[in-house]
Amino acid sequence: MGLQQHRKMRVTSPAAYSRHRPETTLLYQIIREYWPEFQAGLASQGKFLPGYITKEFDEYLKCGRLEHGFLRVRCESCHDEKLVAFRCKRRGFCPSCGARRMADSAALLVDEILPQMKDLWNTCWEVPLPTASPWVRAARQYPCK
Repeated sequence: MGLQQHRKMRVTSPAAYSRHRPETTLLYQIIREYWPEFQAGLASQGKFLPGYITKEFDEYLKCGRLEHGFLRVRCESCHDEKLVAFRCKRRGFCPSCGARRMADSAALLVDEILPQMKDLWNTCWEVPLPTASPWVRAARQYPCK
């Protein structure tokens, strides 16, 4: 499914929305339990993690949690309301946000970038290798079309 189809489906799909509950996952529970203890142990030794790592974990613990912010979304036709929690939108650690970014990137490639590159698929690409290589001599026996 491409990006345009994915976007249309998100807007017009009658499928029921179910909120992602990160607090129920094993990864979230382990990090929530041991992260403060881990940081305290490092601090007692006079060591600290870089700020970007601390921020990544702290944002992950807030991702998808209603108490850290949400939007109230209402259907215009049936007036049904849902709460949609804010995401961390981090790239390094959060599995939910990373998967969403990966799916959106793949859809963008399939819908918009690869169709514009159709004529490149039939192009013969040469990779320069050292001339002394036996692989180069073998490849010269079978030239490109």
